[in-house]
Amino acid sequence: MPEPDEIARAAGRAARLPDFDALVARGARRRRLRRTVAGVGLAGAVAGTTLTVLALGRAPEPAPTPAPHELSGLVFTRDDGTTFRSGRVSVACVRSDASNGGPEAEPSTEVIRVSGRVGERPASDDVAWNLRMEVPIADARDGLTLSLPTTEPAYLFVGDVRDGNELSSAAEGSSGTLKVLAASCGPRPSITFTVDGLLGSEFGDLADVAVAGGLTVTADAPTSPAATADARLSALVHSQTDPAIAASVWRRCEGGSACRFRVAVTDDGFRTRHEVSRAFASAPVVVADGGRFHLQGTAGLGWILDTDGTLQEVQRGSGLPESPGPVFMAGDGAWMVLDMSAATAYPVRAPEGADRLSQVVRLDPTPGSRDYNQPLLGLSYADGVTAYLSSDSGGTWQPLGELPEALYGVVRRADGGPALLVEGGDGATLFPFDALQELAEDGTFHRTPMGSDPRAYVGPQVVLADGTLLSSVEAWSDSNGAGTGTPPGLYASDGDDWTTLRRVRSGAPYDDPRTPVDLLDVLVDGESVTLVAGAPAGDDQAAYSSTDGGRTWRAMPAR
Repeated sequence: MPEPDEIARAAGRAARLPDFDALVARGARRRRLRRTVAGVGLAGAVAGTTLTVLALGRAPEPAPTPAPHELSGLVFTRDDGTTFRSGRVSVACVRSDASNGGPEAEPSTEVIRVSGRVGERPASDDVAWNLRMEVPIADARDGLTLSLPTTEPAYLFVGDVRDGNELSSAAEGSSGTLKVLAASCGPRPSITFTVDGLLGSEFGDLADVAVAGGLTVTADAPTSPAATADARLSALVHSQTDPAIAASVWRRCEGGSACRFRVAVTDDGFRTRHEVSRAFASAPVVVADGGRFHLQGTAGLGWILDTDGTLQEVQRGSGLPESPGPVFMAGDGAWMVLDMSAATAYPVRAPEGADRLSQVVRLDPTPGSRDYNQPLLGLSYADGVTAYLSSDSGGTWQPLGELPEALYGVVRRADGGPALLVEGGDGATLFPFDALQELAEDGTFHRTPMGSDPRAYVGPQVVLADGTLLSSVEAWSDSNGAGTGTPPGLYASDGDDWTTLRRVRSGAPYDDPRTPVDLLDVLVDGESVTLVAGAPAGDDQAAYSSTDGGRTWRAMPAR
């Protein structure tokens, strides 16, 4: 079974219907960095070149200048002799987020972060990184040599998408050295580093991987993407009470450089819009509550966004919220209930007898209501999977018993059924879909297992009014790269028989089976369900919507 923090990070994103810009958002205790690629405050510019990594350890010592060929990228060699390489990368200076897998430092510490792609992952704008490295700039500025394994002051993570393997500098099987030769923050952050040795696997049944090489990465000059024609849509979130109120996240990547993100907000369906002045190094997680939005990065408590484009920083409160709202995981790893009207977040108390909760979601079985007085479901993974229920935002908890596996998020329903949650096992980089768990009014769970071959990794899901389960499948376990195995896309059950899924035959622009449907949002209003998806690559439109389960689509404004 996955470790507690692995499930917590994954669940925190799944409960918010995450954008899969953070595909590696699934880590064990030392992989907390995965909560991911949601927005980060940028203390400098973002950059682009070829890679991503994270390191931890200490021993500042000058290192000799490497030969040019040693800085041409990182090469990873599996135990079967096959190799994969680092690809496009970016660098930025940000404030540390200790719970996100970076250096164990106070949130005020400035760190230099490298993020990028490795392996067979398609060079798609929809995939942000599966390689990351962070180190405090104070430790890295004068050079740093680390012996592996190590957990501070830096951390290196790599996701091997072919095997579903997760590798880190902190895993027991790691050995060799990681050297930071030079690093600087400022208008154009820059770092030079090398790695030579083994990265240990976070999974006991998968092999360690050899790594050799190095990189020099320098940030490009900053640009503002929201006003440019070639910016691409990263996320689109609508208010459940008024779909004309929406927020969109836009991404612009110049050549081989890193991407930057801007947020636009509207209250009239994007006939007019306001652009948020703050730029992000990675896509912020956006959650709607009535006519306001919560923007959350990888550190801190985030901001409240109003439809006039103004931001208000969320403060930390004590006690219980007067007007409970969305549940989210803060940068320090604490689960919080947000009072949107007060721009204040309140820590969720752990049940008596449980040290901590690894996951918290708010059950919302009433279609379209977004009733934040619905109970909280808390899960502890300290000894198996134990479920608890709270009807007062975490003030008191009722134990519900043990579950066989982790629960990753709530499935929205238009059929009036009870709360429905996704159960998954030890997924590596995506959200595994092993079963569905219905929570009855008497507090008992009813489990519906899914087929095991191949295994689906899912994004947003919804139950239609006729009981059909509609799932956005991001990948299947039989895929070894782009164009192989079962294709991703929208899949539907045979009515209320949820045990098997069949691919939905979609019309233009998703009529080509090789074109995935990038589901961004699901709107439920009574028995009506509206799907919102990002446009395929090369399409002139930004987004499309469907009201018939994904069979037909029409263009919709998003900025």
